Amino acid sequence: MRDVGFVPPAAAFLLLALGCSAPPRGGVPGKEEAPEAPASRPAPEPSFHGRALSSWIEQFQEVEDYGARVQAADALAALGAPAAPALAESLQDPELRFLASVSLKKIGAPAVPVVIRVLSDPDEETRLAAAGVLGGIGPQAKEAVPALMEMVKKGSSMERWVALEALGNIGPAAKAAIPLVLSILEHKGGPVLPTSQKLRALKVLEGLLRDENALVRRAAASVLERIRGKKGTGK
Repeated sequence: MRDVGFVPPAAAFLLLALGCSAPPRGGVPGKEEAPEAPASRPAPEPSFHGRALSSWIEQFQEVEDYGARVQAADALAALGAPAAPALAESLQDPELRFLASVSLKKIGAPAVPVVIRVLSDPDEETRLAAAGVLGGIGPQAKEAVPALMEMVKKGSSMERWVALEALGNIGPAAKAAIPLVLSILEHKGGPVLPTSQKLRALKVLEGLLRDENALVRRAAASVLERIRGKKGTGK
């Protein structure tokens, strides 16, 4: 009987030329496939009181009962950062805006990046709500200072008012954006200001005390008081 493991010389030469080895005696075994890597499992969805984040978002955005919305808003605030994008999106809805704002303020710093993006929303009321949220978060929203100053530069009187209030709540960290305000006042023919950065900051804000809008003047006074450290800092 012919040995099934025998490889003719010509065939062996061909196998070697192709970089292969001759099959072992006893037959050609079946090709062994590499074991499949275990499929990576998606991260579990965050949950609160046994309910998934998506369920709470649906209840907040879709259920019309106000009590149910309040319950969902509280749950989303407790879920924190993962819930912030949906809450920020809800600032666009007049019916959800107030509760979404409250929850975003509770979340605090983790919500700031997504709320900053809302400052560029086409709708003014939505932008005002976003600025109000950032002001409510306070010093932890310091990364929003440049965007808030852009609102002071380009926004309506009401937007300027709300943005200034937000900057006042952020406090001393708002000093970093003072050059932006300075450029605004210089463009409007504001007073000649000292070169010292700190004095320029105060003078720029003092210039807003002469704004034609009373709300802007009041907000500027509040910002000056807080940035100077007269409220809550003991300085």
